[in-house]
Amino acid sequence: MRASGRSGILAGVLFLVAAAAASAAGASGARTDYPFIVVINRSNPDSVMTRRALTDLFLKHVRQWDRGLDALPVDLPADSDIRQEFSRDVLERDMSAVMGYWRSQIFSGRGVPPPELATPALVVSYVAANPGAIGYIPRDDADTLPAGVKTLRIDE
Repeated sequence: MRASGRSGILAGVLFLVAAAAASAAGASGARTDYPFIVVINRSNPDSVMTRRALTDLFLKHVRQWDRGLDALPVDLPADSDIRQEFSRDVLERDMSAVMGYWRSQIFSGRGVPPPELATPALVVSYVAANPGAIGYIPRDDADTLPAGVKTLRIDE
């Protein structure tokens, strides 16, 4: 009986070690195949953010950056393919679930959604003009970022 108890403990320890190693291997590399990039104001000292922290900013669970600056997320229109990809990949919700979330927030008086800007160029302009701003644009537009904007890497 004692041997199986020790075997169980050993198996548990080995499982935890393997899980930690797999987690560390996955955490060391950020996913790079998103069809969008996340952009922030160049004055923002951040350069990487977890997907969960990004979700918290866009759903306004968190309203400030770590250094106290107001977070100003901005979305593309709901019918934009890139917004739908962002919602699915980052927020882990389809657009109908995101819209339902914001309806409930508005109805309960707890918040309003980020403003929607019609084009990626308007998102970039907004981010460049506002130190706490954060948005996303198609990956194809990454080569044309103005000096006031930089990309934010998403770390899983």
